[in-house]
Parts: sequence; C-alpha cells; structure tokens
Amino acid sequence: MPKRLSKFEHPESMPLSELLRLRLAWLSYLEFAMCVSRILRHLGYTDIPVPSRLSFKGPNADGGVDLRARKITELGSEPVLIQLKRYKDDNRPVSRSAVDEFRGKLLRDAVPEG
Repeated sequence: MPKRLSKFEHPESMPLSELLRLRLAWLSYLEFAMCVSRILRHLGYTDIPVPSRLSFKGPNADGGVDLRARKITELGSEPVLIQLKRYKDDNRPVSRSAVDEFRGKLLRDAVPEG
C-alpha cells in the first residue's frame, strides 16, 4: 500500500516530486489513466480514447497497451502506444519481460513510439 503522510509531515516540506508520487499512488487505475491522458493532451497528443481497463491487475489482451494516442508531426500524425506503470513503495523497476512484451507490440504494430 502506498505511503500516507503522517500527521507531522506537511506537504510544503516535501520535494514536489515526492508529493506528486504519493498522490498519484493513491489514484485508482482509471483515475491514473485519465490523469496521464490529460497530461498527454496538454503535451499535444490527440485521439486518446477513455481506457477500457478498470484495473492494473493481471495481463491485458492488447500486449500491455493501456492507452493509444496520436502524435502530430510535420508530415501528419503517427500512432503512439502507452503502457502505464506506477511505482510502488519498494520502487522495483519494471520487469524485463514487461518491457520486452511492450516493445514486441510496438514492433508488430509498426508503431514508432511508445
């Protein structure tokens, strides 16, 4: 379970990156996906549908793809696939097999960016 602020910790005394990490850790999967979608839209990505998954638990049927978007380029637009990962308290890195599965999905679908 993600860490909560103790009654003695004031958010202003924490580094912004740590405060943001703690707040994101308490979002549900759908809330986290919607937050990432909003950030992507703010960065100029388009065509980001609402995620169909409701939970982080277990594999999905789409090679680890959680969000899809389009990136505007000088020549038009190109697809982008996004796999969502949240850090837990133990800060374990994303597994090699998860990265390999996602990279394989990018290659199979000829998507240049993920």
